Amino acid sequence: MTFLFVTSDDHGELLSIPVVGALCVFWVFLWLAYHIAPSWRPTSQPEFDSEADRVAHVRLQFYLSKLSRMWIYTFIATVGGLLLFLPCLAAEVPLHEMLTTMGIPHQILFTMAVGHWSVNIWEDFQTRSFLGTVFLVGDKSSGNAALFPLNLMCDPAQAMLATYFVHHTFTVFAYLYCLVTHELGGLMVQGLLFEVPVMLILRREHAKAVIEPPAWLLNETSVNKHWCATYLAFILGRGPAEVLWIFSMFPSTYPGQLDDLLDPAGLIVYHILAVFFTSLNIRIMGLFFTWHAQDIEHATASSKKATGDDLSSGDLSKAVDADLNSPPGSGAEITPPHRLWQDEHANMVTAEEASTAAPTEVEVAADAPVAAVKMPEPMVEEAEPAAPVAQVGLVDVAGNDVDELRQSALVDETAPKEEAPAEPNTAPAESHTEERVAKDAVDAQASQAKEEQVIVPEDVIEDSPAPVKCGIFC
Repeated sequence: MTFLFVTSDDHGELLSIPVVGALCVFWVFLWLAYHIAPSWRPTSQPEFDSEADRVAHVRLQFYLSKLSRMWIYTFIATVGGLLLFLPCLAAEVPLHEMLTTMGIPHQILFTMAVGHWSVNIWEDFQTRSFLGTVFLVGDKSSGNAALFPLNLMCDPAQAMLATYFVHHTFTVFAYLYCLVTHELGGLMVQGLLFEVPVMLILRREHAKAVIEPPAWLLNETSVNKHWCATYLAFILGRGPAEVLWIFSMFPSTYPGQLDDLLDPAGLIVYHILAVFFTSLNIRIMGLFFTWHAQDIEHATASSKKATGDDLSSGDLSKAVDADLNSPPGSGAEITPPHRLWQDEHANMVTAEEASTAAPTEVEVAADAPVAAVKMPEPMVEEAEPAAPVAQVGLVDVAGNDVDELRQSALVDETAPKEEAPAEPNTAPAESHTEERVAKDAVDAQASQAKEEQVIVPEDVIEDSPAPVKCGIFC
């Protein structure tokens, strides 16, 4: 048992250095198994048009697998960090516990962190082509400013790869130093809490990587909510470590001197890590602002495009169809285009058509010339119910010229008499006397209407080829 555990005067019983080293190796292989385990791979591979497409698909799947593995680590680190951090707040000297506390749970979580960040260096190198894609859209200048001065020496992908490599290397070194020396245990717990905002960043990176982005990434309001939650998680997860460093440098507010708690090497490492991660957090906030602006720009563009696509893809026609099917009287019905054209065609009669149209025993088209229709012999008789006689509505002759009405009643005796193409004329020929009788009847009717100023109802006239002008529609 002495091989597995050691006893410390300050921290009690801890895991021995060989056990700690074995745990680090164990976590490395466990995280690698997430990528190489056959049971976690898709059972069937899609077909590809070229080798380049297959390689791109494999790289994308590896990148998505990396993001999911990182999320598992960040979740475990966040929960474990909270369980180790909250008891420090109830201690007699909270700042002392936050800085120097150490135990077996700390060692297990710290070895997990060593394995994670070691594998993450390899993962970032394998997926280096994805690291700079966030700066390939939107405002490039803002992304370059967030990467200054690395943007002056390399492209965004290389700058992000270099930044990640330095971060991962410093993090692995800090956890290894704590595991070996048993110092700065409380400080490394703050490093576990650094993963609180990373869970939301991984959510965004996954949404940006998939072929069909989720709906929240295409909605401006959802994007703002995501980034507000990210900023809040960043403050809650990384703010305590910054406060701890600031307060530890003021002896008047800190009950014990740092020189008494840490040896010179530990004191140097402490300040180096504090300065490095403080500057890194400032740079990360710059990246957050850049990514937030780009996500808003992308969501706004997607909303405008979706609106245009909906109108062009027939949503307007669907809306019209819905209105057509609405019940009468609801105020939402719209006349269909074909019905509207039919109504207008049936109701629109020009003055010229009215002057050329003539009532016959068959219905004559409004635009047909009068010469093309043979009129029957002039006669006055009651219209038979079975015969389709063209009816004329009420005619307001009170405001019309009587002379014009009389002239319209004259028969053009010189017009040729031809049979109508729709129906042969079977009416017998009438005498010239009957023609005068019809004309006198029309004159008497017009004079009476002129004197009484009334609307004269229609008389069916079959013997006059001349048209009758209508006050409404013919």
